[in-house]
Amino acid sequence: MNPKRIVAGILLIVVAAMIIYPPLSTGTVSTRFTGKGVGSADHLYVTVGLIELHEDGADNRTGWNQISNKTITLDLMNPKSLADSVVRGTLHTGRYDTISIHVASASLVTGSNQTMLALSSEQYSATISLVLKTFSESTITIQFSFNVTEAAHTGTLSLMVEATSAS
Repeated sequence: MNPKRIVAGILLIVVAAMIIYPPLSTGTVSTRFTGKGVGSADHLYVTVGLIELHEDGADNRTGWNQISNKTITLDLMNPKSLADSVVRGTLHTGRYDTISIHVASASLVTGSNQTMLALSSEQYSATISLVLKTFSESTITIQFSFNVTEAAHTGTLSLMVEATSAS
C-alpha cells in the first residue's frame, strides 16, 4: 500500500473517532432524596420538577444540564417513601459543581387537615463535587432540611438543601 493512503486512512479514523465519541461519552446520574426535619406532622409533601447539574467552570447562565424534568411528589416525613423515590438522567461526562432543584409546591398534613404552604423560594441549589465518567453511574443524595413547627406557624416552608455524591 501507498504510505500516503495509510496516513490518510489513519487521519480518517482519528477524525471519525472525534466526531463519534463525544455523543457517546455519557454517564447516568441517579438522584435520591432524604429529609431531616424539626417538629412533627403526618406528612410534608413537596412537588419537585426540574433538576439540573451545572458544569464546573461554566458561566452561571449557561452550563446547566437537565437530569430530569419529571414532576415527583416527595413526602419529606416518610423515610421509606423518600428511599423509593429515585430520579435518573443521562448527561455528558465532565465535572459538575452545583445541583439545582425546582420545587413547585408544598403542603403540610396533620391529622385530617391539609394546609398548602408558601415556599421561601422555588429554586434551591447546593454545591456538589461530581465527576461523571463515560458509561458510569453516579448517585447524588439530596437532603432537604426543614422546620415543620415554623412552617405550620408561618404558612411558609423554608428548605435548606445539601447534596453529596458517590460514584
